[in-house]
Amino acid sequence: MNDLLHNIEEFDEESQRLLRGIATSVSIIRLDELERGSYGKGNDPFEGIRTNKTFQEISNEYALSRPFGKKSSFYYPTAADYDALSKNFYTGGINYELLAKDLKDNLGQIKDFLFDSEKYLLEDKTIYSGSSSFGTPIFSNVKNNKPFLYKRDDREVQASFDVSKLNIRKNLLSNSYNFGIYFDNYKVIYNLNFIYKDGEDKKFSDTQTDKTESPYDFKLNHEYFAIKLYT
Repeated sequence: MNDLLHNIEEFDEESQRLLRGIATSVSIIRLDELERGSYGKGNDPFEGIRTNKTFQEISNEYALSRPFGKKSSFYYPTAADYDALSKNFYTGGINYELLAKDLKDNLGQIKDFLFDSEKYLLEDKTIYSGSSSFGTPIFSNVKNNKPFLYKRDDREVQASFDVSKLNIRKNLLSNSYNFGIYFDNYKVIYNLNFIYKDGEDKKFSDTQTDKTESPYDFKLNHEYFAIKLYT
């Protein structure tokens, strides 16, 4: 703590106040005093400071109690700070290369990954499709998907999905996801879903779902899905 106070001018004004407050209020618990029972035999010296709250929750409580509020460097944005629930999904062209990269780099690697579907949207391409009986050129709009690359047998392969749906809601993405395999008219359909962080405690099963112990086996209302991929 003395080292921090020695270099306290390197911190912003609010951080300086926090560090000074900690320095004046903290009491050091010595192991030899614990062994002698100085705090009372059978007593827990940490009882008064134990909590079930996460560091993020504690930091946010402190930040919101200060003048800077949510603008404080101690504040961690939550789902409530971004878009409300939405059942609207974008189904046009998608930059799969960027989407795959962001999921690979961020999912499970950082605590809060802010998903914004607009980052991956691509405008349709206009292509020439022929001429009318009067010789007038006819143009058509087609999806402008940018595939992602993966390696198979030491070869790079381009890939995309038959159907993709990106929720237009900008919010924090969970590390949870689920997948399914369906049979439709002798065709096998594979589905991969990524969910929002505030959907983690909204998972459920019903009488139509033979739920297993797998963490990927769950149902969820559509508004809590961020990304739906089908192939």
